[in-house]
Parts: sequence; C-alpha cells; structure tokens
Amino acid sequence: PTYRDGDGLWKRYDAMEVSSLAGLVGEPAKVWAFEREFSEILRGKGPNPGHLALAKLEDEGCLDMVVTQNVDGFHQASGSRNVLELHGSEVHAICLNRECGKRMEMEQLFVGEVDKFWSPEAGWGIRWPEG
Repeated sequence: PTYRDGDGLWKRYDAMEVSSLAGLVGEPAKVWAFEREFSEILRGKGPNPGHLALAKLEDEGCLDMVVTQNVDGFHQASGSRNVLELHGSEVHAICLNRECGKRMEMEQLFVGEVDKFWSPEAGWGIRWPEG
C-alpha cells in the first residue's frame, strides 16, 4: 500500500498527528503505532525496476541526483548515491537528545519484546525518524 491509495496509511492515520513532533508529544502511542505498521510494510521489500533504472542512469553519468518524496530508502538500496529525500527518511532513527544524536535503523526499534524508543540507561533519549 501507499499513503494515499484505497487502503493507504493516510486512510487510517492523520499525517499531521503521526508525522510531526507535535504528534509525538501529544499522542506518542499513535505515532509509534504508525511507525510500527510502516516498518512492517517495508520489511522484506526492496527496490523496484524503476529504482534500479535510476541508479544505472546515475552510474552511467546521465543523472546527477535523484530527488524523491519517498522515505523508504529504496533509491539508496538500489545503488543511487546522490539522493535528496524531500520528506526525510524512515530508514534511520536519531536520538532527539542533542548531546546524544545516536542513529539506528528504524526496523531495529521494533525488534524483540521491548520497543527501543527511550533508554536513558543506554545513554539515549526518544528516537525519531531521521530527516
């Protein structure tokens, strides 16, 4: 599914509620439910022939940059090196603690029994999608 198709994510979630820091502060459980669902959608998926074609064009010097609204990291996974993600990335999370800034893969936030959104013991604060 995409965000806007018949069974897309924006049919079940309000974009401003789940894709903003205000939403995270106001309803963190809703934000992380969305992030978990999106992570599950991406699991096992990868670049399509269009992503691969753009990477090949870049390799051949016919393309300087890929500018995308996609947040899935498939352009980079296909081999594109110069990618501008207009809406950020759902591939990595960063710590919002300014002194920390630790980065990890988003899918790792949902591995195991305990969600890894917050761990002062480990030296990092709330994780948020990078971008």
